[in-house]
Amino acid sequence: MSDLHPINKTVNISDRNLIEEEAEKCTNCEMSEIQKDVELKYLRNVFIRNAQVVSQLEKQVTELNRMDECQKMQIASQKKQIAALTITRQTQHTGSQILLDELNKKIKDKNCLIKNIIAKKKKDLEKLEEKHQIELKNEEVKHRAELWQCRQNIRNKRMRDSFMQTEDSEDDYFSCSEDIEDDMEVPKSTQSVDRIETATSFGADHLELSMRLVNIANTLLNIQDKKQQVNNALQTTCQFELDAEKEKNWMLEEENKALRAQYNQNKKDHQLEVANLHNRLSDAYGFEDWE
Repeated sequence: MSDLHPINKTVNISDRNLIEEEAEKCTNCEMSEIQKDVELKYLRNVFIRNAQVVSQLEKQVTELNRMDECQKMQIASQKKQIAALTITRQTQHTGSQILLDELNKKIKDKNCLIKNIIAKKKKDLEKLEEKHQIELKNEEVKHRAELWQCRQNIRNKRMRDSFMQTEDSEDDYFSCSEDIEDDMEVPKSTQSVDRIETATSFGADHLELSMRLVNIANTLLNIQDKKQQVNNALQTTCQFELDAEKEKNWMLEEENKALRAQYNQNKKDHQLEVANLHNRLSDAYGFEDWE
């Protein structure tokens, strides 16, 4: 206190206590002022720090708002991408389905065409076979008529020859009746000549008939061969056409299988891509119900 107040050395002791009291009061006042200044500085520093913290928090809030807007924009963009991808896949699915429907219709039409061709060829074969059967029957009737006519001619000729032989025998009998005692029988030489002529005529007719029968048989065989050739040709043609239609049908079925495989692969790729986008959104933003 003496250092702070040197005047107290020259004053008396009675006043010294008073002075000390006054000095103590002054010291207490000064200490209060200093303490107030310190507290004020402390409060000012606290306020400044709080203001800095508030400013930093405001900056962080602004940054968080900016990041939130950016994330919302990214989510909206990815949703647009997913929607566009979905529309593209749906369009591809619709196009593939239309193409598959067209191919199925083509296959159905081809099958109907093959069935119609087979039915038409079968009817043609039946008509041709019926025609050949009619021709064969007509030829058989014709040849049977010719054969019957030949037999009738031979029978008539035999009857004429027999009748002529009977007349010759009667003439010989009446010519020889006047001299019956000399010779009661017809000369053997005359009978032999007649028999030879009859046998020769019969042999010629038999040979002619045999030749006609051979010709008829050959004609029937030729007709049968021709019928078989026509049937074979028609069957070969029908088989070629049927094989060609089957080949076309097989190619259409293979194309249909390829398109179905491509469609299924595109569908899997689309599902995988959507799942990947969903996982990316879930990993990035931490929520599942992102739609």
